[in-house]
Amino acid sequence: MENKKMDFSEEEIKILKKKALELKKSKSKKVKTITISSEMHSRIKKYCASNSLKIGEWVEQVLYKSMNG
Repeated sequence: MENKKMDFSEEEIKILKKKALELKKSKSKKVKTITISSEMHSRIKKYCASNSLKIGEWVEQVLYKSMNG
């Protein structure tokens, strides 16, 4: 099998990197941080653990319900 070397200009490499980054961003969900007290975090963590829930998903559901009735 022949191994071919591919030569790209610096500009082509920049374009490819930019497109790869855009593709990665479009496929991934951007995560944001919210600030809560240590006590509240502990309570949420225990609640989720005892109910086999993922904290992030549970928080999203609770906030969504709170905002949308």
